[in-house]
Amino acid sequence: MNTQSPVYTQKTECQDCYKCVRVCDFKAIKIEDGHAIVITEACVYCGRCVEVCPAGAKRVRNDLVRLKFMISSGRKLIASVAPSYIACISSPAQNAFINSFARSGFIGASETALGAQSVSSALKNSIRQKEINITTCCPVVVEIIRKYYSHLVPLLTPLMSPALAHAKQLKDSFGSDCEVVFVGPCIAKKIEADRNPSLISIAVSFDEAASLFGDLKEEETADFITEKAGAGNYYPVEGGMIRTISEARHADNCYMAFSGVDEVRGVLDGIGGIEKGKTVVLELMACRGGCINGPLAGKKESFLSKRMNISQKASEREHIVSAVYKEINAGWDKNCVNTNVYREEDIAAVLKTTGKSREDQELNCGGCGYDSCRDFARAIIDKKAERSMCVTYMRRLAQKKANALIKSMPSGVVIADDSLSVIECNLNFARLFIEQADTMFNARPGLEGANLSKILPANICSIFLNVIRTGNDFFEKDIRVANKFYHCSIFLIEKGHVAGGIFQDITSPMMRKKHVIEKAENVINRNLQTVQTIAALLGENAASTEVLLNSIIESFNASEMKEDEDE
Repeated sequence: MNTQSPVYTQKTECQDCYKCVRVCDFKAIKIEDGHAIVITEACVYCGRCVEVCPAGAKRVRNDLVRLKFMISSGRKLIASVAPSYIACISSPAQNAFINSFARSGFIGASETALGAQSVSSALKNSIRQKEINITTCCPVVVEIIRKYYSHLVPLLTPLMSPALAHAKQLKDSFGSDCEVVFVGPCIAKKIEADRNPSLISIAVSFDEAASLFGDLKEEETADFITEKAGAGNYYPVEGGMIRTISEARHADNCYMAFSGVDEVRGVLDGIGGIEKGKTVVLELMACRGGCINGPLAGKKESFLSKRMNISQKASEREHIVSAVYKEINAGWDKNCVNTNVYREEDIAAVLKTTGKSREDQELNCGGCGYDSCRDFARAIIDKKAERSMCVTYMRRLAQKKANALIKSMPSGVVIADDSLSVIECNLNFARLFIEQADTMFNARPGLEGANLSKILPANICSIFLNVIRTGNDFFEKDIRVANKFYHCSIFLIEKGHVAGGIFQDITSPMMRKKHVIEKAENVINRNLQTVQTIAALLGENAASTEVLLNSIIESFNASEMKEDEDE
């Protein structure tokens, strides 16, 4: 468990559901000893695995303790609050939320939207004409391109993210010794802070920050330590960035916004089909609908309410003209995740080990978390997956083990459901109760579907049904069928549905001998207990007698010695 990574797995909570593998577009999760482990070098920190994990095993690194230490150390802290706070913090508490930073040891709070406005201003002048321009506001999108679409890195705009731009602006305004704490709904901002500690010292969620403040009461105004942001407040919603550069948009250029990892991948996959020589500006956001739906944004408000709150606040402030910071250029490097290519025979060999030797056996059910059996096989070769993840493989394996066990038992074994329909039985059971059992068993292996009431007496069938319906775990009895006696053990498998039975013919020479031995052993054990009891009593009596006799002998010896002395 790597708790230093922004996303990690609490192994003790992971319950083998593979849901995180299923939703991860980049399969940046490996199964190790049954636990889903995040592959940090492949992760893009979108947080989808955290959102879908039903057991809460996928965790986001909590930086609250570290933040408290920074506050207690007396550092010069400034909060850079993402504009999505307008959607994620309840309206009555928003002003108190902003003001509480100053009351909790910070110099104060400023709006990250100021950095967004600087980015918009710089973007107006840096759009590469007759080329494709992919904005770098979303750190998840940047990670996706750097790791999985490295050939598209040159298309990224050479600008910092709004958070980094704002941090640089704050340090220039308040001194290089001030430390910026980003507060927002984004997991990827934590990795962005880790990589740029000279600008952002730490990134925390709204909830992490709010836990410092306690109850927030309604306050009239929010006292920012810098000027208020204007149109930059549009950034947390899809298309918000493009809206901020509307006055600079050229009629011949194409401006488009897309949100959601699936949509982003679809756009990146289709870039090669765009006509050459056309100016395209793509605003890509990993969270569907924008940052207001970030993994740490909270779910108290509906998406509609969140978007309306952003639109209202941004439109109220749209007229505000804020100073822009110009020194926000940035370069982007490639960080490719290697994708191995395997031979068909290697994939086929792995598939065969999971019971899929033919193409029609490849169900592609997705239960393992992968889209196809072949993808699953590749993951096994990459040591990212385990064969036990395949539901059909494990079911067949369990069935084979059960069948082998049932077949190898010398007793007759049968499993039936609540309608007395045979689910499985072994040949020895058929031989006990059915004439020409071998022929019938070969015609219908396991007698599957046969009616148990036509094989066993009514009283035994009644016992089966009673065990199933009442949930009694076990019933054991010797019964007579025709001229034979059977030792019958009926046990519950699933209450209300399935029970099993084990039958032994105790009239057979072998079983008679076995029963005689068991009876003899019982008699011997009881006799031994009686003998031990008697021996204990005799031992106690013998000891008392010995003491009495010794005292008499000693008395006689003493009397004889005294008489000798008198003479």
